Amino acid sequence: MVRIYTLVNGEQIIGEFVDSTAYIESTIENPFYIMEAQDEYGNTGLKLINVCTFSEKQCIIVNNKHIVFSTKANDAMTRYYKKIVEANKKVD
Repeated sequence: MVRIYTLVNGEQIIGEFVDSTAYIESTIENPFYIMEAQDEYGNTGLKLINVCTFSEKQCIIVNNKHIVFSTKANDAMTRYYKKIVEANKKVD
């Protein structure tokens, strides 16, 4: 399931929830930062930046005390995210 996480430092991460260890930490696969971006015309939108750019595995473990909340991504965001994940796999 693709979820959006808001962390205590204000960052937002989108990724696939894999597992939670005794409610202490959560494992997130294919994590991407969600960043606001502006094009050359001044239009704002979102861009996803890989959290694990130089890592061997596309997976992070986050201590749950650092997660303010998480929510299931809507269908449009899930489709966008999955396209980015596929494109990222081709680059590797």
